[in-house]
Amino acid sequence: MGSSSLGEKKMKKIRWFSGLLIAAMLLITAPAAFAMDGAPETAANNVMLVSVNTGAVIYEKNADAQIYPASTTKLMTMAVAIDLIEDLQATLTFDKKASYADLVIGSSNMGLIDGEIITLENLLYGIAISSANEATNALAIHLCGSISAFVDKMNAQAAEWGMSHTHFVNTHGLTDERHYTTARDMAILAEKVFSDERLLPFLSKSSYTLPETNKNKERTLITTNQLLRQNSGNYYKYALAGKTGSTTAAGYNLISCAKYKGMEYICLTMNASYSNAANPVFADSISLYKWAFNNFSVQTLLDESTSVCEISVALCAKSDYVMLVPQAPIEAVVANDVDIASFERIIEKEDMAYAPVAVGDVLGSVTLVKDGVEYGRVNLVASTALERSAILYYLYLIRKFFSNIVVKIVAVILGAAIIAYIIYMIFQNNNRRRRKIARRIRF
Repeated sequence: MGSSSLGEKKMKKIRWFSGLLIAAMLLITAPAAFAMDGAPETAANNVMLVSVNTGAVIYEKNADAQIYPASTTKLMTMAVAIDLIEDLQATLTFDKKASYADLVIGSSNMGLIDGEIITLENLLYGIAISSANEATNALAIHLCGSISAFVDKMNAQAAEWGMSHTHFVNTHGLTDERHYTTARDMAILAEKVFSDERLLPFLSKSSYTLPETNKNKERTLITTNQLLRQNSGNYYKYALAGKTGSTTAAGYNLISCAKYKGMEYICLTMNASYSNAANPVFADSISLYKWAFNNFSVQTLLDESTSVCEISVALCAKSDYVMLVPQAPIEAVVANDVDIASFERIIEKEDMAYAPVAVGDVLGSVTLVKDGVEYGRVNLVASTALERSAILYYLYLIRKFFSNIVVKIVAVILGAAIIAYIIYMIFQNNNRRRRKIARRIRF
C-alpha cells in the first residue's frame, strides 16, 4: 500500500464517515434481537450475530455481560491510529524499553528489534495479522507521545460511538481489571472497523511479507485468524476479515465478518473457556455463519404500493379521505419461511388531514411487530393529491373565526351591549310616553 495524498485521505474520511452515519442509523432503528429456534450451541459464552445489511441482531447470548476483550482491543487501537496517521509510509525507530514497558515477556509480537526502523503501515500489518503487542505501544508513543495519551483517545472514541460499557487502560488487551467491555459494545466497534476501507486490507489478509529492515531480514507474518488460513482446518471461504484475542482471564475470542450471496454478518464469539484443548471460537463462528446463511434472508415486509389505511380529509369537495402508503419499503432479515402476513401493523396517524394534500405528504407512520419484536418503522404518506375547495375553505375560516375564544367573548360582550341598549331605548321610550300623557292631562 503506497502513501496517500492529503486530499485522498480527506476523501476517504468523507466516505468513511458517510458509511458510519448510515450504519449508525441502521443500528439506532434496528429491531431488538429475536430468539430463533435451531441456533447452534457455542462454546463461547458471549455471542452476537449481527446483520450488516439491516443492523438487526440475529442472535445473542450474554451480550451485555462484562468481559475482557484481550487482543480484540486492537480493533480500537487500529481505529484510533488510522485517523492520526497522515502517511502510512512514514517510519519510526522502535524503542524496545518504552514499547515493552507494560508487556509480559513472551506475549504476542512481531519480532521487532531495538532500533529497528519500520513503516507505520507495516506496524499495522503486524498488529492485525500477528496481534503484535509491542507494535501497538510503539505506534501509540509515536502518534501521541505516550501510551496513556493514546489510550485516552481510545476511550474517547468508545464514548463517541456509544460503547457505554467499555473502558481501556492499554493498547493491546493484556488482562487488567480496569480493561473491560461487552459483546454488544464490541459489535459496535466491529461494525465501524469492518466498514472502514482504510482498515479492511490489514484485517483481511492471511499472511503478509515484511520487507527487510535495518535490523531484520524479510519475514512473513501469518494471521492468527484461522478463518482466513486455507490450511488451518478452520478455513471459511466466505470470511472477509477478523481479529482474534486470548488470555487466560479473557478466554478465546474472535470477532469476524463474512459474506455470502449478498448477505453479510458480523459474528462475535467471545470468552470461550481456556480449558478447551483447541480454540473453539472458529468452529463456533462457522456454525453461526452457516446457520444464518441457510435460514435467513433480507425480505420486503411492506412495500411502497401497499395501501395501509385511510385518513379523513376536510376541505375537499371531491373526496373525504385519502389512502396512505409507506414512504419507503420495510426490509428486514427474517427466517426464510416466515409468514409475512403474521406481522402486526401498529399505525399512528392524525384524526384528520386538511386539503390541499399532495402526493407524498407525511400523514402518519406504521411499525411492524412480531412476537413483541419491532422489525421496522416507516412514514405513511398520501397516495393521491386532493385539491382544496374554495367554498369549503372560506366556510371553514368563518367557523374557525367564530370558534375563537376571543371572538366569542367579544360577541358575548357586544350582544350584551346591544341587549342593554335595547332595554335602555325601551325604558327611554316609555318615559317619553309617560311625559306626553302627563302633559295632556294638565292641559
